[in-house]
Formats: sequence, C-alpha cells, structure tokens
Amino acid sequence: MSEPDTPFPTEPEGSEATDRRTLTRHSCRLEGVCDSVVGSELVSHPAVILEISATGAALLLADRLEPGAVVTVRLSIDSEKVSFTKLARVVHVRLDSGGWWLGTLFLKPLRPEEIDWLLRRQSQQTSPLFFEI
Repeated sequence: MSEPDTPFPTEPEGSEATDRRTLTRHSCRLEGVCDSVVGSELVSHPAVILEISATGAALLLADRLEPGAVVTVRLSIDSEKVSFTKLARVVHVRLDSGGWWLGTLFLKPLRPEEIDWLLRRQSQQTSPLFFEI
C-alpha cells in the first residue's frame, strides 16, 4: 500500500538527510504539550523538550506516537503575550526508562533568533517574538 500524500516534508527544505547531523542541537528541559489527532479527537500529551535545533526537537512523552504522525509542539511560556507552537512530524520513536523519546522534524525550520529566545527564558518577559507555524 502506498503512503498518503502529505504537505509535510520528510527532510528539511533544501537540504539532504546528512545536513541535519551538522546542525547544532541545544540541550534543554522545556515543559510543553504535544498535540496529536487520534481518530477524530485532539489528544494533548504532556511533554518535555530535551533537545532543540533549527529543524526539529527531541521530546519525552509518557505515550507512544507513531512515526509519521503530525503533531503540534506547544511550550509553556512565562509571558501571557506570546506562545510557541510549531507543526512537526514524528520521524523516530524509542522507549527509554523515562518514557518515549520522539524525534520530530518541524514543518518550517526555526530561525536562529527563535532558538535563542526559547533558550533564554528571562528575555521572554521583555522581548516578544512571533513564530511562524
């Protein structure tokens, strides 16, 4: 059976699979939520972002999601004026002692200033930044 057509790339736009390995990954521990659609229902899963790069994030969840699943990644932001939500595709999954590690690929890569803003929580109070979903 063939895979259904989808608007989500399997690799970052304009790059080869090996290019992802050269991107800087930033270790972090950001509390968030991973939303997925199961059947016709939206299901929210508490998540922790453990790594983030321009093209994706490593998430830790209590629940398994299948590779290929389309999800939104939402972060709890200190400021009520700004929120972080990105569309992503699950590209790999592995079970760990802490739960399920999900490797995700963002539909649109993060800009360097978006990564800096996410990793510097104190700047969120004074410098709002708008993200492209």
